[in-house]
Amino acid sequence: MAKNGDIMLKQISKSIKAVFDGLRTVFKHLFQKAVTEEYPEKRPNLNKNFRGGHILHNCRGCGYCIQVCPARAITIERKESDVKYFIDIGKCIFCGNCVYYCPAKSMEMTPKFEFANTEKEQLIVEIKNLKG
Repeated sequence: MAKNGDIMLKQISKSIKAVFDGLRTVFKHLFQKAVTEEYPEKRPNLNKNFRGGHILHNCRGCGYCIQVCPARAITIERKESDVKYFIDIGKCIFCGNCVYYCPAKSMEMTPKFEFANTEKEQLIVEIKNLKG
């Protein structure tokens, strides 16, 4: 019977120690400045290297961006002399390969990051329609 009492006492002491460890963590952070941002009331300060939405300028239509996209998010639609590039924002991983490998440097990434939508079809957009 003494064994059960010893085991129970050890479990109680472990539980009390865990509670005090948790309280110590709470009090340690209680008086520090909060790191939570008040989005969307306050806009976040983005790094200058932030990779957001895409913009296309003076494209030659070579298709390198399609070949280097690991997510297969970029598609092309050719009609006679008109070339349209589409990007599926739902698939895009914002890696920047399309911008980096473009031989004409005609693609650019902007700080735009708000692409949430309730309909999946609206996430497929023509790249030239994406504004910074």
